[in-house]
Amino acid sequence: MEVYTGAKPGRPTLALVMTAIALVLALGLAWLQLSGRRALQDETAIDGTPLVVRPPRDWLRNEQEPGKFFLPAPTDRSWRGIPFTKQITFEYHRLSDFISPVTYERSAPASLAGLPAVQTRLPDEEEQTRRRNAAQVIERVAVSPRGDVIRVELQTLTGVTMADVALLDVVADSVRVEAPGMSVKPADALARAGVTVPIDASWVAAVPTYDEVAACYVGGSIEGMPVWSVGIMRTWLAHKRTLVNLLEDFASLHWGRAPREISIETFTRDDGAVVAHLRPLGQHRHPIAGVWAVARSDSQVALLPVYANLEIAIRAGDAAAERLAGALSFTEAGNVPSLDDAVAAGRELVETIQRKGPLPWWGRRTARDYYIGQTPRGSRVWVAVRAPIAGDSARGYEGLLIDRYAGGYEISRWQLGPNARTFLDIEETRAQTALGATRIERKARAERATPTGNVTQVVADDAGESRTSFEPGPAFLPSAAVELAQYQVATGQCGTCIIETSQLRGRGGYTCLLRPMPPDADGRARVLVQDDLMPLPSVHVFDDAAELAAIDFADVLVRRVTEEEAVRRFPELPAIEAWSTRQDTP
Repeated sequence: MEVYTGAKPGRPTLALVMTAIALVLALGLAWLQLSGRRALQDETAIDGTPLVVRPPRDWLRNEQEPGKFFLPAPTDRSWRGIPFTKQITFEYHRLSDFISPVTYERSAPASLAGLPAVQTRLPDEEEQTRRRNAAQVIERVAVSPRGDVIRVELQTLTGVTMADVALLDVVADSVRVEAPGMSVKPADALARAGVTVPIDASWVAAVPTYDEVAACYVGGSIEGMPVWSVGIMRTWLAHKRTLVNLLEDFASLHWGRAPREISIETFTRDDGAVVAHLRPLGQHRHPIAGVWAVARSDSQVALLPVYANLEIAIRAGDAAAERLAGALSFTEAGNVPSLDDAVAAGRELVETIQRKGPLPWWGRRTARDYYIGQTPRGSRVWVAVRAPIAGDSARGYEGLLIDRYAGGYEISRWQLGPNARTFLDIEETRAQTALGATRIERKARAERATPTGNVTQVVADDAGESRTSFEPGPAFLPSAAVELAQYQVATGQCGTCIIETSQLRGRGGYTCLLRPMPPDADGRARVLVQDDLMPLPSVHVFDDAAELAAIDFADVLVRRVTEEEAVRRFPELPAIEAWSTRQDTP
């Protein structure tokens, strides 16, 4: 100041003291504000989710949206017509696959519910300055290795402060998720899967919801942010199946890729175990970036899918899976059934169904059922119709399945011989354009014309036409008849068993493990279903009339509903059903 004005401060020491006092007072006030805001309410559950949270003290619950709490605006006014100045939102949903929440360049590491998480500020500081808008959102997202998504969003209309960030920290640390198996000790997870293998201390672990499933997941982070997950899933090789068969069918069924569009490399470890690695060729957009597989024997087999969607994450996840595949060994586990016993029981069950035919269970009635499932991507509606061919069950049965979802639908028609040996399946996939019109994306046909003949399949899509043929084994059931086997296992007429079947999206037959489950809360029979090529579990629920009542997948519950409820979701459903029943699907 003296340089510019020629004057000197009269009492420089006093000025410094006053400045220090002002700074201390400001810091003290900030600490008091922060301390008050850190005070949280008692735990409260979020309806419809497994979340248990502690909202900030004095914040109110939004009665219309149970996962939202807000800090009311002063009573004499609202903030620009909005009755709050700050709002916090808690969300949970389950994905069938791990998908990393790292999607923005400015993502920052954080934690949520004891899991590594990603924090993002929307809009970022640069965009906020450009828009001259004080409203801002801080989003924090964690994803468990098996696909549980936990999200907390803090919205403020007065600009984000350090106290807001600190508040989000304590709220996020207090979140609990009461979802069985979502977060477990790695040693316990490996024991559930019936394997041993060294893993990094920094990895987190999860297991499937159902204890009967021998599988686990491990997840890793880069720079503190969750970016990859690897599944360790026990499976089996039955009816002359090989690791290459499993991986080829996985690529066809889940990726829609022909053998020319994939690479499978195999080698043998020093202990004799066979290791195989499946990876896609060319551009690839799927949550599963690749699959490793290990086989010590037909009953000691594991699939290791790699979940990653960023290039750096794919490399890290694949390296982790390769390391696991190279060192993994198998242990005895109570949730791994005897392969020989299950195969023998499956053959006996299929012989019973083929000897009696579907008539004892399906009768001569026409069945028409509607199902709804709510996925993270929106609603799906299924229409299932079944009836004797031309009203005569001695000729067999025919059916129709419509799968309607946002963006398109699939139409499947089938015929099943009276002894459940011969069959014909036809499927057509249509995509809906922005103008509402549809175009055919894929057509498929599978047939077994004689009771002892081969199964032939023809698939036509944008990549061209492919034809395959395979010889089914003694425990083979057409896909339309698999429900009969599921029902008998669910009702205790048969124990744990392995049968063989096929799907139009696959390239051949695959095997299916069926295990009885205790009845649900309503006393309905249940069966646990797993496929050898991707043993993720689903639980099928049946009513007393042997009809499917619900299917519980990892990410969605499909339940039977009335026709009125199904049409409310998709008003065009009757028109699609009318088209589908014609000789030639439009």
